[in-house]
Amino acid sequence: MKGWKSTGRIERGKYKTGSSSKRGERSDKNFSRYFKTVSRKKIGAFAAVLLAISVPAEPVWASDLIGTVKVEFSEAGNTYENGLPEIEGETNSNKYSLSEVTTLEEYMSQWEDIDEEEDEEENDRKDNSDLLAYNETYQVLQDYSQVVYAVIIDAEEEYYFSSSLDRIQVSGLGAECVRAERINDKHTLVLFVRFAELDYLPGELSEARWQEPGRALWNCSGNPKAYHLRLYLDGKPVGGIKETGGPSYDFQPLMQKAGEYHYQIRTVSVDGTKGDWVESERISISDELARQYQTAYEVIPILAEETEQTGPVQIVGYENTGWQDGGDGRFWYRETDGSYPQNSWSSIDGAWYFFDRAGYMCVNAYISWGDQTFYVAEDGRMLVEGKAPDGRNVQADGSLAWPES
Repeated sequence: MKGWKSTGRIERGKYKTGSSSKRGERSDKNFSRYFKTVSRKKIGAFAAVLLAISVPAEPVWASDLIGTVKVEFSEAGNTYENGLPEIEGETNSNKYSLSEVTTLEEYMSQWEDIDEEEDEEENDRKDNSDLLAYNETYQVLQDYSQVVYAVIIDAEEEYYFSSSLDRIQVSGLGAECVRAERINDKHTLVLFVRFAELDYLPGELSEARWQEPGRALWNCSGNPKAYHLRLYLDGKPVGGIKETGGPSYDFQPLMQKAGEYHYQIRTVSVDGTKGDWVESERISISDELARQYQTAYEVIPILAEETEQTGPVQIVGYENTGWQDGGDGRFWYRETDGSYPQNSWSSIDGAWYFFDRAGYMCVNAYISWGDQTFYVAEDGRMLVEGKAPDGRNVQADGSLAWPES
């Protein structure tokens, strides 16, 4: 069910929810079955004795077993506290309901400091430490398509869950259930799901702001391939559309005049889908600060020789654009408008180069861009043929692929 959030913690081996889900009006008295100290296994054993008198071959709770569990997922448009895209799910069953989609880390934290003996009696839990380590790796790489989420589903009063993965059907966002566990004596099912299409979502932007004068910063759900930005001074555009793959951008080289600035930003997904433009807050740049930026970033034009012809002086080049030596063995590139590539690709003299978030050219590095990986050599040029050092082949578009076995 959309919007439901857990506010409780695990107590003595039982998953404690903080609200009822779409069964909604269930009383606390009925819902208290989740917190009873007496194991339902013991009740089931007593019931089995009674049933055996009349129907010896009938398995306990057979009529209450839930067959197939189906869940469809979509992006919620927000992010969790750790920055992961927020996911929501829906079910269409009168036997169970979805209580929560949460991060694996949040789910695991609720099992801390519990009674292990009672946990084993009431819950069919797995050791999920391997999934936690897996998540840490891919969150660092910002490859959200491999990150595992926890999906918590509650059975209605008279039902319980099977433990078979074959009975679980998940859809939407390229969902894949990699593991499942039962808690609350089989009345709560926890699915561990990853979403292959998260890296294809353009995501939704929020809080387009200024970290400091001239440096733009924003939040975004999902994991878009890139962002497009354009700067405005007193409502008029300054420079062209800029592209970056990171969550910030330095506009200072373009802010050499005093006035009120803001920027617009949109997402670009792997398949090229562009999101809506989002407008930032506004800031004022003083004359003094504008002069500082001009001193640091001004582009010096080369003028054509004077002739007898009248008209504006022609600019034939620039003294300080192109490749710049950072003084520490690293290089960056100044565009003719004074800006520099940041966390993005740039085609220069027929070759492709990638620049990090500080604007320096990357060398001897694997570059993840969208759903592809590229390699830049010692001179910074992207490989366009042959093999990368790890043995992957360079394809026609420069991306890497493992040889077919």
